[in-house]
Amino acid sequence: MKEIFSKNLIYREVVGTAEQIEILYDLLKKRKYSISHTELPNFSEHTEFVNKNPYRYWFLIYLSEEILGNFYIQFDNSIGLNIKDKYYSYIDEVVHFIERNFKPNKELKSKVAPYFSINVPYANIELRKLLNEMTLTPIQCTYRVNTDDKNC
Repeated sequence: MKEIFSKNLIYREVVGTAEQIEILYDLLKKRKYSISHTELPNFSEHTEFVNKNPYRYWFLIYLSEEILGNFYIQFDNSIGLNIKDKYYSYIDEVVHFIERNFKPNKELKSKVAPYFSINVPYANIELRKLLNEMTLTPIQCTYRVNTDDKNC
């Protein structure tokens, strides 16, 4: 397991240990905002997901031994940033860590942007505000189309 020390934080690569699966499930249960799911998966589904590790990079973030959250980078260069509210003051440090330590995948027109982008739940106004204060550039607002699966 890769462990990287940077400024105040420690980043531990997610490799699917039992401890990591428990930590990630606890973070998932406590998450206020979500983009990827409307219902919490059961622990077995979660374990299977973590073990498949669908991300290019995935790290748990610690301050000493206190878990702050996690981030992942997908193959399309989008970033999922899941930080506990009380640790939002470290978001700037996490984003700069990503910028310094990872390179975006090569651009693939209409599929992969040549830059990293951070997915933020629309309802998470505080995170949006923090990212705007960091002078990151907002590029889009995405809306889900609520279709009835039976009629598709």
